[in-house]
Amino acid sequence: MKSSIVTTSLIWICNIALLILLLALFLSGWYTIRGPLIPDIDREFTSSTSFSITNSVAGRHFIYQFVYDADADQRNEYHYYVPANQIFRFKPDDAPYVDASVMDPDLSESEWFGLKSLNIYAGKEKGVPLLGVIPGYNLDRENFVKAERLHQLFMVLSFTFLLVLFWFLRRFLTGLRKAGFFTNSNALNLRITSWLVFSAPFLHYLWLWFIEPAIAEQIRIEGASLAQMPGGGFRFELLIAGLILILIAKAFDQGVKLQQEQDLTI
Repeated sequence: MKSSIVTTSLIWICNIALLILLLALFLSGWYTIRGPLIPDIDREFTSSTSFSITNSVAGRHFIYQFVYDADADQRNEYHYYVPANQIFRFKPDDAPYVDASVMDPDLSESEWFGLKSLNIYAGKEKGVPLLGVIPGYNLDRENFVKAERLHQLFMVLSFTFLLVLFWFLRRFLTGLRKAGFFTNSNALNLRITSWLVFSAPFLHYLWLWFIEPAIAEQIRIEGASLAQMPGGGFRFELLIAGLILILIAKAFDQGVKLQQEQDLTI
């Protein structure tokens, strides 16, 4: 049976996705073993200096800052964790105001369909309200390293999960290229794929629910309300997609039974 262009294209998309996921899994595993980007500062400074390193993991930001005060001859290290789903909303009357630079469209440039851009900011606009704020938490070095390793482990597990999902999806699509595609093997691949998609929002929610509250402690900001709780919302779209795939898998199982009955009749 000659496969359609759509099936062939989907198989190639799965191949590319598997290649990208393998690379991402390798890099995430390497980074998890290597540890956070906290440099060892052993050089001598003759003047005040400050620099920071930011690492983003699954929408969360880990910021390391080093500050040297030449007058006091002191070296200080700060470790900040910025959650992704803990957003405080201010009412316009209660919102804090800051000064912000305004981008000059005449001086700014954009190339490669926006992939490469140069933004020039000139002048300041006073009184810009901060209606939404994500707090940053100052952690000690030990908890900072632990939190970043934990989130890197989350990325490793996520890439592994997606790798398994696309592998079984590719096996199912490859099985459709055969003449008799209503087989037990294809039904099993589709069933596994559907249950993986169905379980994804539960695994994601449980993981973030147990990790996030341990890092992002409950705080209260005067004049603001907590719009999103730590841990993120439940992914109902994945749940619905999983249920639809389970129903399709059930229908496919019936197709396999009808195919087997037909083969026995012949």
